Amino acid sequence: MGRESARPDGRYAAYELKFLLPVQTADEVLARARQEMFPDPHAEQALGEDCYRVYSLYFDTAELAVYHRRGWYGRQKLRIRRYGESSQVFLERKTRRADRVRKRRVQIGQAELSWLAEPNGGFAGWPGEWFQRRLANRRLEPQMLVAYHRSARVSMTSQGLARLTVDRQIWCCPAEGLRVMPFSGGRLLLEGYHIVEFKFSGFLPGLFKRLMHELHLLPTAVSKYRLSVATWGLQASGNGGCCKPEEDLRRGGSGTACA
Repeated sequence: MGRESARPDGRYAAYELKFLLPVQTADEVLARARQEMFPDPHAEQALGEDCYRVYSLYFDTAELAVYHRRGWYGRQKLRIRRYGESSQVFLERKTRRADRVRKRRVQIGQAELSWLAEPNGGFAGWPGEWFQRRLANRRLEPQMLVAYHRSARVSMTSQGLARLTVDRQIWCCPAEGLRVMPFSGGRLLLEGYHIVEFKFSGFLPGLFKRLMHELHLLPTAVSKYRLSVATWGLQASGNGGCCKPEEDLRRGGSGTACA
């Protein structure tokens, strides 16, 4: 059981519920999960038995069509994800419909990232070819880099793998090309709040049901990428797109957003 459950072709599908919770409530959720679920085996021991660092580089058009959810851009997000100090990164496409999330992800070396910016980068059969092609066709470029600490617990149910994650210490900064690594000069998101996610296949696991009932948890749509754009005041587009205030984004707004 690892950070993501995926088929050999790099595709992944699951239900995903998000919660934006005050720190004390999020800590209570994690404490209860630790009693019934196993720690993620990829944790960085220096951070604890179930915690690791995540760096996510998000892509958007120059007009921020993804942020403004224009057409196709509002249904999918492309990002590059790195865990801790790994020399490997994951190229990901994330699609959400209601609570159902689908991902396509492939792993490449950091040294290969520069190939994404080259028209004919990589080699025949290179795993990142589809991602490179999607970036070019959709005119997507690096926009925001987000870093945070994630605590993750996992368990196997009759329906498949279940994961509970808690994201905290979320920092963001405008992207500097294809760099996916620690940075300084960032801005803190969601001070006083953590993002909790329930991920599962099939029916909602019993532990998740109890947590929602006993702690009165209500799912919400919260996007680290959209919050990052708003925090840096980059959301005004050249096409006059309507921009939601940060408080509305923090609470999830009126729609569903991918993280």
